[in-house]
Amino acid sequence: MTANFSDVLLDQKDNSSIDAKLTNLLGLVRKHLNMDVAFISEFINDERVFKVVDNPSVNKTVKVGNSDPINETYCHKITEKQLSPIITNSKINPITQIMPVTDKLNIGAYIGVPINLSNGKLYGTFCCYKSHHDESLNERDLSFLNMISEIATGLIEKNLHNTALHCIAKPN
Repeated sequence: MTANFSDVLLDQKDNSSIDAKLTNLLGLVRKHLNMDVAFISEFINDERVFKVVDNPSVNKTVKVGNSDPINETYCHKITEKQLSPIITNSKINPITQIMPVTDKLNIGAYIGVPINLSNGKLYGTFCCYKSHHDESLNERDLSFLNMISEIATGLIEKNLHNTALHCIAKPN
């Protein structure tokens, strides 16, 4: 059964795990933006780690737990404002066309936003991409992704809080 926005956002009685809710949210966004892959990454030390992934594509490099050096990623460059959050054609963008990750993940078009926690800490990014260019990506899509990222951030913070409580309650 496929979820819709109201299932993900409004069902307060839903006892699904937070990761399942985030996966459903990624799937909805990926389909809405007509992308091949959607993911939430966390920046851990000098790595970008895939935490939640919706990837029905042939290239399975993007999967939960996989990581890359952070300075070689679109994610990092977007959070550092070295790269636009909307890349309609990575093959002609002067920055992305020379990045090895463009070919490694077969990125043609990309959209991504930072995930900033309520305490001001940068958690990572919420991103989508497809294998071919897409000149239709625009500011409206970016606004949509920012809005959905805020919802995802709330779920991520709840998950972080639950993990912290579990660690405190569990004696060594």
